[in-house]
Amino acid sequence: MSHHASTSASSTTALVGTRKGLFTLTVGPGDDSFELSEPVFAGARVTNAVSDPRDGALYASLDHGHFGVHLHRSDDGGTTWPEIAAPEYPPKPEGVGDVIFNQLSARGWCTTGW
Repeated sequence: MSHHASTSASSTTALVGTRKGLFTLTVGPGDDSFELSEPVFAGARVTNAVSDPRDGALYASLDHGHFGVHLHRSDDGGTTWPEIAAPEYPPKPEGVGDVIFNQLSARGWCTTGW
């Protein structure tokens, strides 16, 4: 289960990722009341859910098993969740060797050419 919480003057909200979907848990002031949303991505495993403090965007990563991991972003507080491209590593610079883990090496990590 993954979760991320944010707090306002009147309530605290947590994004709760489960294997049954993404839920929003809102706890009222004084911790005397709470509200649990209906699931978003019902039936899908949500492995991570976070809020970007820079712009308020919400992100959720879903593990669809056979179909792989998909990344979704919400710019409207969780009303809509379009899929977005997952981040990629930049291309390897020309002339740089691969990093290979060698369990027998005293250094632990080595690159080709060492």
